[in-house]
Amino acid sequence: MTLKSKSGIERPSKGGESTQGGTKPNSVFVFCFGSNEAGMHGSGAAADARREHGAIYGFGRGRYGNSYAIPTKDTKIHTLPLAAVRDLSWRKVAHS
Repeated sequence: MTLKSKSGIERPSKGGESTQGGTKPNSVFVFCFGSNEAGMHGSGAAADARREHGAIYGFGRGRYGNSYAIPTKDTKIHTLPLAAVRDLSWRKVAHS
């Protein structure tokens, strides 16, 4: 069974135990989302990751709870070059 977030993203209904800082990691899935390097998870999938999957405001890269932030924008919210995003993404997948 799945649940839908406010943005329409489906996730398993038992996504992890709630804690004050988000959710504890769950081996079922990791919610990957585009972030900015400043970790300002204010809208879209980043906000869902913060509210529902354990992402932490102020941390724009890496795994927190059941989420994994992949920076797609810099600290001034300018889009990063695709090659930089691709390099970061595949490097992390290879080492996970």
